[in-house]
Amino acid sequence: MRYVKRGMSGKCGVYLITNTVNGKRYVGASYNMANRVNQHFGKICLEKYADINPFYGDIQKYGRDAFDIK
Repeated sequence: MRYVKRGMSGKCGVYLITNTVNGKRYVGASYNMANRVNQHFGKICLEKYADINPFYGDIQKYGRDAFDIK
């Protein structure tokens, strides 16, 4: 499943992920924004890092739909 907006695929740049429930924000940069954002929401990151990374913990707690990606 893909979570990024159209136009991000294959592009480098800076992205902002906002938790619409608690207002917390995550800013990242990548040479391929679409791949990187999809990695954030992927099963491997969530299972491996949710206990030590608050961002991944929030994704598990609130669900993927609680995040806005720009």
